[in-house]
Order: sequence, then structure tokens, then C-alpha cells
Amino acid sequence: QDKEEVILKLQTANICQACIGKIQEEKIDSKLVNQVSAIFEGIRNELLFRQNLRLQVQPAELTLNKKHQLLIPDFDNIEIRLSPVFKTLYIFFLSKPNGVRFTELCDFKNDLLEIYSKLRPGASKEDADNRIGKLVDQRENDFSIAKSRINGTISELLGEDLAAFYRIEGEPGNPFKINLPSQLVDIRY
Repeated sequence: QDKEEVILKLQTANICQACIGKIQEEKIDSKLVNQVSAIFEGIRNELLFRQNLRLQVQPAELTLNKKHQLLIPDFDNIEIRLSPVFKTLYIFFLSKPNGVRFTELCDFKNDLLEIYSKLRPGASKEDADNRIGKLVDQRENDFSIAKSRINGTISELLGEDLAAFYRIEGEPGNPFKINLPSQLVDIRY
């Protein structure tokens, strides 16, 4: 009832005595109460994690593991989840610390195809060639769309301050790159 206490209660994941009494009075199933408690605990952890991220604006290591997950181990193994095409582009830029101009991206089509084939080993050559071909084609808008969605996912996940280290940044005519120091990139695929 007291809306000012909602955030505080979510941060503590605490169920007040009055609510516990009501739960017992209504004889609510203990499995349901345990499930709700687990949900509260998950919300609490998420709130605390985001709060800690705002305090820490130093980048941490980004790992691509053998399962092709992009993880930040120092931040509770948070995963940057991307579609295979977007993940291909992101991994490519992680491997290019000096960046690549969009006009030069077509020169790296084979590198991108190699990454994509590791992420999607069952994909046909035609499918891979089509998807990556559109990504590097200067007449298409696929690169801009992919970069925008990747950056949006990262910003939403990490917050604006920290995301600046992990996004694909750059201006047309200049190299696009990820500003994460190369010693913080661990690619093991």
C-alpha cells in the first residue's frame, strides 16, 4: 500500500510480518510462497547488480567461451545475447582493436563467414553467404541496423556509462571499433 516502500522492499526481498500473517491466514500453498520469494530474490539481485554497475565504470574482461557465449565474468557472468549474425559482427570487431571502416568491411567477408560458420555450423553455405553478404554490402542498410541493435542490447544490459566500452562505435568514413582494451578480450571459440 505504501508505494514509497516498494523499491526498498524489492531491494531487500523482505516480506513484512503483516504479509506473512495474511499468507498464513489465507493458507496459501508454501510452494507458491517459495516461488514468489525466489522471484523477489531475483529482482533484488538484479537491482543490486545494476546499482553496482553504476558505481563501477571500469570495463571488465569480455569472454567468448566454447559454447559461443559472450560473458563478462566479473559482472556475475552476465551474457550479451545476440543473434548469430549480430554476434558474428560483434566478434569480428572484438578481433579488430584498431577498427575497420564500413567501406573496407567487404574485404573481410571471408573472416566474417568463418566466424558465422563457427557460430552456426549447420547453416548452408548459401544462407551464410547471403546473410554476411548483406551485412558487408554498402548498398544495403544491414550493417547500420545490426550495429544499432547490438549497441541497444549492450546499453540496456550494462547501462550507458559502462556500455561505452563494449559498443561498436564510430562515424562514417572513420573506423568502427569496440573501445574495450584488447587485453580485456578473451576469445576461445
